[in-house]
Amino acid sequence: MLPYVIQFFEICRFRRNPQDMPSSQAAMTLVIGIYILVGIVVSSIHLAFSTTILTIAVDTVLLLSFAHVSLWITGLSNRANQTIIALAGTGSLFTLMSIPFLLILKDVPAGQSSDASIFMFPLLFWYIAVIGHIMKNALNMPAWAGLSIGIIYYIISYRILRMIVVTGGS
Repeated sequence: MLPYVIQFFEICRFRRNPQDMPSSQAAMTLVIGIYILVGIVVSSIHLAFSTTILTIAVDTVLLLSFAHVSLWITGLSNRANQTIIALAGTGSLFTLMSIPFLLILKDVPAGQSSDASIFMFPLLFWYIAVIGHIMKNALNMPAWAGLSIGIIYYIISYRILRMIVVTGGS
């Protein structure tokens, strides 16, 4: 597993691409499982358990659908496993990197701001840039197109997941 983690860090540093990941079904299943587990653990810091489970389930479906549809549209479905491994693996890393900020924000009353939220913006922008980097390489597109796709994915994902959190999963 350690070689995968190193590759995920290298993708986050824009030194590796999704095509450097293995294309096996077993590797993809393992990384998706880790993505789900990390998401549940980290989301439970600030969400009720039922909301956490629903949020992570929807988030995972969005990630898989995003990758499959993007690759299908461009006729590159054969890259699905590698792209999903890259997206889920780097997504897990960014989720883990957000823990210190979430722990600080956990105690901030609703409607109040905190300095910690400002420090999350660079992490968010980096995450979107990494999604763009992955999609640029997976789809054989220019960097601006990959970044645009990353931004669109983040906005759609954020809006849908925010609706679940606001309604409390009901």
